[in-house]
Amino acid sequence: PFAEFFESVIRGTDESSRCARNELLTQLSNLTLVDKEWTFETIVPRLSWKMADAIEFWRAAIKMTWLNWDLLQQIRRDFIDTATHYKELESSGEWYVNIFAVMATSKNNGYGARTYREILRMLPSEGKLAVANRIKICYIMLEIRLIFFGMRRLVRLSKIFGRQIRIA
Repeated sequence: PFAEFFESVIRGTDESSRCARNELLTQLSNLTLVDKEWTFETIVPRLSWKMADAIEFWRAAIKMTWLNWDLLQQIRRDFIDTATHYKELESSGEWYVNIFAVMATSKNNGYGARTYREILRMLPSEGKLAVANRIKICYIMLEIRLIFFGMRRLVRLSKIFGRQIRIA
């Protein structure tokens, strides 16, 4: 029942359709979970840089609320090519950098080192700097998590041994 409405939003050219489309595209990962086939057939092709309105779709879709690995594999080539459109993304470029950094520092490593090198070669210098800063933040966050994990273990040990263990 929603497919017709969503398709009209995707095809619409008026301002209300654009606003609704932007909101719909931020939920791209969720749409993939709900109906992967429909999403891959209807929305993913619009992310191709061969489409005239690809930049509009990317500016919204890149703000997806969480990463869906099936979706990221499906849009792999277009995601890579988006690096050459980094400046066109304007403020949405920050989201592109975030996704890149999270994938590059994730456990399963998303696309892999060869692809990340390709993206970095394609990014303009300000995009490369943004990626470096974001990856640094990801590693700092990881260190903080490890420190807190270690502190929790210290608290447990202090309870086991019945004495306080000092951090410093």
